[in-house]
Amino acid sequence: MKTLALRIAAGIAMFGLVQLAAYLFLWQPRFEEIESAQASEEKLKQDYVAKKKQAVNLPLHQQQLGEIDASLGAVLRMLPGSIDADALKQLGSTAARAGLTVEQMRPSDEELRREFYAERQVSMRMSGRYHELGAFASDLARLQHVVTLADLTLDSPAKDGRLQIGATARFFRYLDDEEIAAERRAAAKKRGPKK
Repeated sequence: MKTLALRIAAGIAMFGLVQLAAYLFLWQPRFEEIESAQASEEKLKQDYVAKKKQAVNLPLHQQQLGEIDASLGAVLRMLPGSIDADALKQLGSTAARAGLTVEQMRPSDEELRREFYAERQVSMRMSGRYHELGAFASDLARLQHVVTLADLTLDSPAKDGRLQIGATARFFRYLDDEEIAAERRAAAKKRGPKK
């Protein structure tokens, strides 16, 4: 009887060890693969839903992109084609109307060319009160040309309370199609022939 009980116990132990080994070496890696695949499936479902939303709204996005392109074209056409002496006179008279005294205006000799516009800088030295400077900046927004102020410096006021003001006015103009094509040809020439 003891040998029978021992055989049954050994058989149960052997069956348990076989089951444990099967779990550790066969089933557990499969369970991990299944869990990984389920996590991947969830991420793929979320990606699918996000891309489906984009696809459903594609015609609306294309329409909005067309409207933005049209708006950009309209704004670019508002930029003047050239920066002439009249623009510089307008800058000086705008400063004078605001109450500033223009001591020096020095336009740069060259234009800085960008992809579709050009920029010319004018260095200025002026004197005036803080509120006059604010009025000048406000009046610049009403000019026919697109002008921004940069590199603004304010030095301590003199005895009469007027500030010494340094600024760079930047005028912008639109490059026409011929100028853009010429710029691209010049850039291509600098790079040299393709090999």
